[in-house]
Amino acid sequence: MLKKFLLAALVAFNFSGSAAAQEVTVVGMGEDRESATRDAARLAVEQVAGTFIDSRTLMENLVIQFDEVCKNSRGFVKSIKILDESFADEVYRVQALVDVDDNPDSALIDELTMIMQLNDPRIAVAAFDSTSARNRSVEIILNESLLSSGFSHVKDTGGENFSSLESFRNVAGADYIVLCRCSEISRPVAIPNHSAKAMAETSFVNVRSTLSVDVIKCDTGELIGTFSVEGTGVDNGDELARKISVTEASKLAADKLTGTFKKFSASTTQYLSFTLIAADESKLEKIIAELRSIGKVDSVRVRELSGVTATLAIDSVQKPYELVNALKRRTTLGVFIENMSNSSCTLRIT
Repeated sequence: MLKKFLLAALVAFNFSGSAAAQEVTVVGMGEDRESATRDAARLAVEQVAGTFIDSRTLMENLVIQFDEVCKNSRGFVKSIKILDESFADEVYRVQALVDVDDNPDSALIDELTMIMQLNDPRIAVAAFDSTSARNRSVEIILNESLLSSGFSHVKDTGGENFSSLESFRNVAGADYIVLCRCSEISRPVAIPNHSAKAMAETSFVNVRSTLSVDVIKCDTGELIGTFSVEGTGVDNGDELARKISVTEASKLAADKLTGTFKKFSASTTQYLSFTLIAADESKLEKIIAELRSIGKVDSVRVRELSGVTATLAIDSVQKPYELVNALKRRTTLGVFIENMSNSSCTLRIT
């Protein structure tokens, strides 16, 4: 049942509002008013969340996770306004306007944005120390963090022999590469020797590790994020202190790395495919011109044109449903959604 609904949610839905507040009109059903309202909240969250998911990926391996997200639907809802309600045949029905929080920092998008807007990318991580030797402890911590965040295609490069940072740039099969440079400063720990009025060295060592991270998009070579973090470690011996400091720095880097992908996925310009089916050629030309005038649209290119049907390539930071909402507010023509996914849309113009 869920699978059928999810496909339907990607094919037909009704949105209005801003990018951070999706208002969805739904009909919820239950044995009483409260249960019907809960059902309305769940349906609304499923619709909004469904726009962030590529239907093929969803149907293959994300249905269970998606269902778990929707079980917490009330936590993602900002408000519910009951528009109409009725009770018949022992079923309570409510028509509700539900405001779902889809702000980039909301709990809902925290769970969906990175994996689904980036289409679960293939990520490879390699860390090198100051002598260009591999640092496996850093790689393992970052890999585990990415996997625990929901990315499923994290490539462990531990078995591959890279001679330098530059050679790793040619790694095959990755959409993004994460390059880490590690450096350490080690100092002995001294304590005051009051009798000698001097500092006395101990067997303890203080190590400060600096981890510099670059995140690169492979197909364009674009640097989508760069940052540095530091960790410190004090222990009886240089090796133990170094391990503590590197682990601390790696954990800080893991948090920043997750944030880098989230920020990039929420703001990056992406390629969208729009198919327009118009009542006549003049309406087709009008709607294309109106699409080009929408803010946050970098370009609109006509890829194919056959009579009153056009296939467009659109570059925009917005998602298809956001563009459609903006188009509806701008045009006097009728705009009807025939189907929609995370990166494509078919509209009928009347």
